[in-house]
Amino acid sequence: MEILKKIDRNLIEYLLGVSVLFFLFVFLVTCTQIGYGVRTRCDAAEGRYGGECVDALMAQVADESTDYGKNNAIWALGQLGDKRALPFLEQYVADEEIPDHESWNEDISQYELKKAIGFLENGYNISAFM
Repeated sequence: MEILKKIDRNLIEYLLGVSVLFFLFVFLVTCTQIGYGVRTRCDAAEGRYGGECVDALMAQVADESTDYGKNNAIWALGQLGDKRALPFLEQYVADEEIPDHESWNEDISQYELKKAIGFLENGYNISAFM
């Protein structure tokens, strides 16, 4: 009986350890993918508008000559967590209700905008370090 209890305890500890390692692995892979996506959007915005990443992304959102990439830039600004972007993004908030489905290609997505503002206001984005 003692042997079975010891085996059960060892098995539980082993499974718990493997689960924690798996969670950390998935977390790091996800954060790396997010970081890569932000870096890609920054590079594209810097190439087109110049300046530092946050300034270039804000210029991309403010560019009235195109709707292309604005929501990607808003997403990246939220992921970066730079407080300089908060007053800039707040000027685009509409007083209308957020629809269930918005096209990312037509205009600024209020859902994505409010999500990015939430990250900036709360100052808590677990993947921002990447």
